[in-house]
Amino acid sequence: MKGKIVVDTTFILPFFGVGVEGVDSEEVVRLKNKGFKLLYPKLLLVELIAKISKEARRKGLKELPEVAKEALESLMAETDVELVDSKLEHLVEAAKLRLLGHRDFFDNILYATAYIEKALLLTVDKDLIGFIKEKGLKKAS
Repeated sequence: MKGKIVVDTTFILPFFGVGVEGVDSEEVVRLKNKGFKLLYPKLLLVELIAKISKEARRKGLKELPEVAKEALESLMAETDVELVDSKLEHLVEAAKLRLLGHRDFFDNILYATAYIEKALLLTVDKDLIGFIKEKGLKKAS
């Protein structure tokens, strides 16, 4: 194993049939094939389902499409991405970011998980990246 990478929801969405502008849908596959251990915080499943449901509703669907159901089943089975339970340290670190002024708690959990697990963080979230730099926070591994 080369190392660990905590993956932002934006890189998971394409597997659910939701395209994200500026995100290479094959990046996660390439990283997995290169031997990286991919991690996704369980608490972010709420964000993931909310975004998938929003997209399904936008398309006028009454239920999740099959591709989304299959991707969710695969994610829950931890086929390619390991789901990470939150530890006290994750939550304390996430709260620290909130207290410093970053309002998106899902992003805070994402960063905290990468930081505590000594993993790289895969995100294109400019607000989060800018906040980390502005506050002089340690980069996730």
